[in-house]
Amino acid sequence: HRDLHSFPTRRSSDLHVEADWSPAKGITVYGQGVMDQGRAPTESSAQADAMGFLAGVEGAMSLGPGIFVASFEAAKTDPLLYRRDAIDFIMMRRYYTNGDPTGPGYIIEFDYPGFEYGGDALAAQADLEFRIPGKARLALRAFGMRHGEMDFFKPHSKSGDNGYFADYEGTTPSGDVIRDLAALRFYAEFSAPPLFKRIQARTWLHAAWVARSDYTKSTASRSAWEQDVQLTAGCSLAF
Repeated sequence: HRDLHSFPTRRSSDLHVEADWSPAKGITVYGQGVMDQGRAPTESSAQADAMGFLAGVEGAMSLGPGIFVASFEAAKTDPLLYRRDAIDFIMMRRYYTNGDPTGPGYIIEFDYPGFEYGGDALAAQADLEFRIPGKARLALRAFGMRHGEMDFFKPHSKSGDNGYFADYEGTTPSGDVIRDLAALRFYAEFSAPPLFKRIQARTWLHAAWVARSDYTKSTASRSAWEQDVQLTAGCSLAF
């Protein structure tokens, strides 16, 4: 699975390590780490550490006519991951849309070069899936994240100017207001036996619930509660 998105990027300035271990048949334990900025014991605190860690376990086993797969992973990133003195490692990415046909056909948004949620994040994800190859798939995912105040627009310097050292002193999740996010997703897909030996029929259902809110540390209160439910169903025929 590893769907929290791993840390590796194409930037040569990152130090990245990854390890996988299979203690038994069908079980894998893995971990990743990235160092964007690290301080030696003899160095000053002029610039803060910028690291990230991810660990998980996944397993698969035969169950009746199908395969059962389960996984869990968690990640923690320092607030200043991808944030640097004078120039940040933040990229612009095009997302293509079905919008105005007279326009460019895409929007441009800020993005991180590796871990999807950037720095200042605590995230965890669990997946359960049952597959009958060529016939059916059932999947359930639970996701949760706490994110501090460091984002694309928060200055990484105590001076308030990104032209100076990345010396922000917060620890994950940093700041007084923490953004909490929770999501549940269910997915089902079924393939019917071929009709007239040529026609392939497939149906699917996707249901998702997403909620988010702000937690203020100083007052131990919660605000800005929002939630959304999405439901998608469909079918297809292939000749």
